[in-house]
Amino acid sequence: MSTDDDRRNPYVLLGLPYGASLAEATRAFERRARTARWGDRGGPDLGDLEWALQRIEFEQTEPAAEYGTYRVPADPSVLRPPAGFGLLAPPPRATPRRSAHAPDDELAVIYDAARLDAAQHQLDRTAAAVGRRLERVSDEPLPTVTVPTPPERRRGWLPIAVVVAVAAVALAVAGIRAITDGDDGEVAPTTVATTEPAPASTVAATSTPATTVVDSALPGLGDPIEYGGIEVTPSDPLDGFGHLCLIFTIDGDVPLGFIREQVTLISAGLAVEPSLGVTTGRAANNDVFGDPAPAEREICFPIEGWQLQDTDLVYSTQVGNYRWRISEA
Repeated sequence: MSTDDDRRNPYVLLGLPYGASLAEATRAFERRARTARWGDRGGPDLGDLEWALQRIEFEQTEPAAEYGTYRVPADPSVLRPPAGFGLLAPPPRATPRRSAHAPDDELAVIYDAARLDAAQHQLDRTAAAVGRRLERVSDEPLPTVTVPTPPERRRGWLPIAVVVAVAAVALAVAGIRAITDGDDGEVAPTTVATTEPAPASTVAATSTPATTVVDSALPGLGDPIEYGGIEVTPSDPLDGFGHLCLIFTIDGDVPLGFIREQVTLISAGLAVEPSLGVTTGRAANNDVFGDPAPAEREICFPIEGWQLQDTDLVYSTQVGNYRWRISEA
């Protein structure tokens, strides 16, 4: 911007509305001058700011100068588009639907593909991050720490001799005390108690054998449990993203029902609730209400290291509780 161009707008350079007072122009000049001294390349330099302050001061002190028209409008409303709708800005109008609604089966296929793609994307990102980390570790040499060997302090024989002497004195005192106590003691008379043998009994003793009840082993992965005509089978454990994901197969001759929130994982005595929003895409992740048999659902639990401790699956219902032992420490 050339300093010889008198048609520049000093109010725009100082960031002020048209007609601002000289005091406001002075304060704006001080603010923008600090920014210009810091080296802001996007704004006006210090010479432009000084010219703008002098032009506003000269305009207000000399009204005959007639500096009232500038090349750039000072009123920001001039550059603001009009509000509302008009000829060039018509209001939006909804277009009527021309295609039929997609059935639930097609939507389920699309959702499953999206979930599988998202899971694969997360696995690829994790693998790439681990690969970069391993490459960085392999390129850098391992740090070596040198620990200075402390000097060996030679010990004298005096402490050992003192300990041996004290032990010998203690043994001698104990032996003398034992001999003295044995000489002073009296021999007490011994009495022999005689007891008559009890008569032999001719009645045979009756004994009742002790019975022990051994708890049967709990079902494990792949073992079905049936309550109320509904058979539930957990299988296919998969660890990933800090979660354990299982496939539940629901089968039976009655209308099927399966509520995922009622499934709890108990590991090392701690109950872990399912993460209903996490899935790998191997099966649907919604509840079962009257679906055709067999139905498969996937449930993921936020847990790691469940194989190293006792871990059970519990599905609580009104007719009974399903329980599986999936890991035993």
